[in-house]
Amino acid sequence: MGKRKEIDINLIKDERIKKLVILAIKHAISPTSMAHFIGISYGTYNRYQQGKTVPQSENTRAVIDNIIDKLK
Repeated sequence: MGKRKEIDINLIKDERIKKLVILAIKHAISPTSMAHFIGISYGTYNRYQQGKTVPQSENTRAVIDNIIDKLK
């Protein structure tokens, strides 16, 4: 597993993604694994983490909400 790049939580526009990234760090889930769990590419998840984009699909948002609920 690669080393996690430092993420600036304040750059993340979407509160849902902010929660997801915080939980991923807390549970030592790699960005690659988290992208796989959500069903998106690593590049898309990386753009979410960098605050460059937010989830547009209602299905993606629902999957993320489900993951957040399970990791709490």
